[in-house]
Amino acid sequence: QTNPTNEKKKKKNTPTHTSNTKGQRRKEEEEECEMSVASRIDRLESLLAQYNDDDSAELHRVKKACFDALLVGVRFVRVNDPNYYQRSLPERRALVGAISTAHLCKSILVHNDLCVYTSLEDWKQHGSDPKNSPFYSVLIQYTTRLSSGKLTRFLRRLNPEVSSKAFRLSVANEEEAFRLGGFAHNAISPLGMREPIPFVISAEMRALDCPFVWFGGGEVDVKLGVELEALIEALGERAFVADITCGEQHQDGEDLNSL
Repeated sequence: QTNPTNEKKKKKNTPTHTSNTKGQRRKEEEEECEMSVASRIDRLESLLAQYNDDDSAELHRVKKACFDALLVGVRFVRVNDPNYYQRSLPERRALVGAISTAHLCKSILVHNDLCVYTSLEDWKQHGSDPKNSPFYSVLIQYTTRLSSGKLTRFLRRLNPEVSSKAFRLSVANEEEAFRLGGFAHNAISPLGMREPIPFVISAEMRALDCPFVWFGGGEVDVKLGVELEALIEALGERAFVADITCGEQHQDGEDLNSL
């Protein structure tokens, strides 16, 4: 006959499945924490390596924005070609090292002429609502064309409480663009903008295989390469993704709407 006392001792000395599971989970959490810390250190070291004492104030601002957002895998390429914007998209792709011409992107600063906020200062004084702004930075691929109609309809849907008549879009002039971004023509970066205006990003970019995309990098001859989703995350609540393009853009020469 089994001795009840011995049975109790066996049960007491035998580790339970629950305690094993908890111990394993704790170990996995500790390993994940260690990996997270190591990853952050790697990111910081990678970003610090991008800094250069000869950087302009604009380029330094872009790099600092990348550093602050802990953007992993960003790349800065100086093309060293004064005729870059006179070259075809395939030639530009080769100079930058982009995967395809569809990975070359641009910023278009757009002004809502009929915004309920009469100026950027007025907008900021009333809370800087990213949905309803007098200015937007629109990010599209060079191989596509911005549809002002689609963009307008998207902004109306984004602001159902605002009259549909309160939207009339135009491309910001160079003086406005510099005031908003602090960058020269053809140097605008989505990161490091001087003013906290919202972004409308073409949904077509998300359809790219390996969406590592290229924008202006703060100087005319510097290009910034960044993972699209990492960029969207870095921009936070100021980023909106929408269908805002139509057709294909020309393959050669400079688009005058690129600021």
